[in-house]
Order: sequence, then structure tokens, then C-alpha cells
Amino acid sequence: MVFVGRNDTATSTDDISLTAEGSATTLSYHATIEFHGAAKLAAPIAKAVFEKVGADTEKSLKEILGAST
Repeated sequence: MVFVGRNDTATSTDDISLTAEGSATTLSYHATIEFHGAAKLAAPIAKAVFEKVGADTEKSLKEILGAST
């Protein structure tokens, strides 16, 4: 599944896939943000913020879904 959101300052793409692995399922989630125009100047700062958000989201998903790794 791919979700794309666009506005004047950015395009956000979320790519989610599920893969069967024996009796388990692997969930892959990749999110990208491309800034447009003057918003590109904020990209280095936003990168640090979104890396933290991504790490927190990964941790939460593992807890909610009961991931073993």
C-alpha cells in the first residue's frame, strides 16, 4: 500500500508492505518527505525531527503488534 500526501511545502509518501514468513508476518514501513520551495531550507532540521519520530513509531509498532525482534 502506498499513501501520498501533497501540499505547497512537501510531498509525503508512506509505503507499507506485509510479507508472510512461515507462521509470522513481516511489516515494512518506509516514509519519505520531499520538501518544496523555501521549505527545502528546513530539511536538515526536519530530518533530525523525523528520524526521532520514526524511531519512536518503530518502537510503538513493535509493542502494539507484539514483534519478537
